[in-house]
Amino acid sequence: MKVKIINKSNNPNPKYATEFSAGMDLQANIVDNDGYDALYSGEYKLFHTGIYISLPVGYEAQIRSRSGLALKYGISVLNSPGTIDADYIGEICVILINQSKGIFGIKHGDKIAQMVISKHEVVDIWENVDVLSDTVRGDNGFGSSDDNGSIVSLIQDRYKDINIRLARSVEDGLSYVFINDFPTGIKGKDHSEEYFKSKGILDKVLNGICSEINIWLVNNVI
Repeated sequence: MKVKIINKSNNPNPKYATEFSAGMDLQANIVDNDGYDALYSGEYKLFHTGIYISLPVGYEAQIRSRSGLALKYGISVLNSPGTIDADYIGEICVILINQSKGIFGIKHGDKIAQMVISKHEVVDIWENVDVLSDTVRGDNGFGSSDDNGSIVSLIQDRYKDINIRLARSVEDGLSYVFINDFPTGIKGKDHSEEYFKSKGILDKVLNGICSEINIWLVNNVI
């Protein structure tokens, strides 16, 4: 593809390091302090590149951290991936953060980030609905899949024909696997269906969406 570019630095245009690289290197354009700058431990700062581009509609440029800087020096793009929209024609700048315990020096021309050109879809119509299609994960987020995934896979592998749903109880903070038509022999030892119904946990977790559900208690999953 062909992309229009204005390069106000004396660095070369962004380019791919290898034949099959997805990202192009972006270089720092530092015109003050004899072409030198520094990031102190915990500090973040905006760095200029002198690069301006005009992307075709339907494309974006993603600004990502360089793995070498992240691994060796704790330097990364703060808002990675940053997004350059097709209608933005201003200078591409990079927000770097120093997550190491030392000072990191950056000089003019240093490779500070990667730029990946990516095609994206555009939502033309929003369809307002009252209920979304149910999934195994449901509304569990922020690390909920770390251990739950293996538990769900275990049950699904053994019982191919059952419907599984995960949820977290607001009653006691525990995590539960909800299963329609619970198979015999998998139910927890000390927690019967009647116990959970009497505590009102089913109603609180499922918000009245489902009924007549047997459950398996899973401690400390989330």
